[in-house]
Amino acid sequence: MFCSGPTIRTCKICEDKIDVIDDKVMIEGHDLHKKCFTCAICDTQLKLGGCAEDKLLKRQFGLMYFCPTHMLLNRDQKLDLLKKRFPVLEHLD
Repeated sequence: MFCSGPTIRTCKICEDKIDVIDDKVMIEGHDLHKKCFTCAICDTQLKLGGCAEDKLLKRQFGLMYFCPTHMLLNRDQKLDLLKKRFPVLEHLD
């Protein structure tokens, strides 16, 4: 009987492979590089239990998390700030 090797995990934010030696976090069943676990708006490093995702924005742009300051904004306010940070989003509403 043969064993299979370790499961290859992929970061749900950057979509790169997560190596065994990488700093990583698992939140809500998602594997992430620790360096990718930042606020989508201000890039602040996040902590488990101190962040939130926006389900509506997730459907439109994919998985992203927000710090305690930005998680309280409504969808339109978040979208405006994301457009300022990522000009490529400017044409989206």
